[in-house]
Amino acid sequence: MHVLYNMLSPLKIVGVHHNGDLTANVSSLKKCDCVVVNGEGSMHHMSKRSAIVLNIIEKAVNYGKSVYLVNTVWQRMDKVKRGLFKKIKYVSVREMASAKEIASKFYIEPHMHLDLSYYMPIGDGEYIDFDGRIVFGGSFIDVVIPEHITKLPRLTLWEHDWATVVRSLRTSSLYITGRHHGVYAACVAGIPFVYIEGNSHKIRGLFEWADVDIPIAYGGNDISRCIGWAKQNGHVYERLFDFMKSRKQPPKRLIK
Repeated sequence: MHVLYNMLSPLKIVGVHHNGDLTANVSSLKKCDCVVVNGEGSMHHMSKRSAIVLNIIEKAVNYGKSVYLVNTVWQRMDKVKRGLFKKIKYVSVREMASAKEIASKFYIEPHMHLDLSYYMPIGDGEYIDFDGRIVFGGSFIDVVIPEHITKLPRLTLWEHDWATVVRSLRTSSLYITGRHHGVYAACVAGIPFVYIEGNSHKIRGLFEWADVDIPIAYGGNDISRCIGWAKQNGHVYERLFDFMKSRKQPPKRLIK
């Protein structure tokens, strides 16, 4: 959120809706001039969280507010009506698969930027020295994780802040993660990773955008196969890292 708040400066924020909030803050919606929605990983498969976000967007549109949907995934949101979506003033996605889905259904070309976490400052500070070992960051969905993987050193964004995770990963040789932001942390750190498939096309869409063919693990022995591949194909990861460094940054001021 640090990067997004900077993009909104110097505007006054009159209300914030958090992930755990089940209803819209109607008084703030009525008071504001525009609504900025950080879609992140919510907008897929008509999930409960996506329904809450859509309710906020619809209310904001009905109140005549400008709506900005940023930093979002978009997958199988089949019940969203074209008329509502076209009233969103600005849409940005983080990868190719979401961009294609929006373009095919709503006939608009969304802006494309890397996830905002990529632009978070790292700086100097505390870190864990893994001394070149492989590190495990957990999985997102319930998949079988071999015992020898679970015994690896652990590092997650639940237990450490973004900068600490990135600095720590720089001391490792490879990161195994089922988390979208875990992949991004590895990319910022500049180390190979094994991605365990999650609940949406976020990472596959990133690979498609970067035109890299990095295998995705689906649990079990597949993880070990992908570890072996990663150790032999560092140049493919370097192509991904170079691609990400070359991307146009999101606007410094989202609303002018």
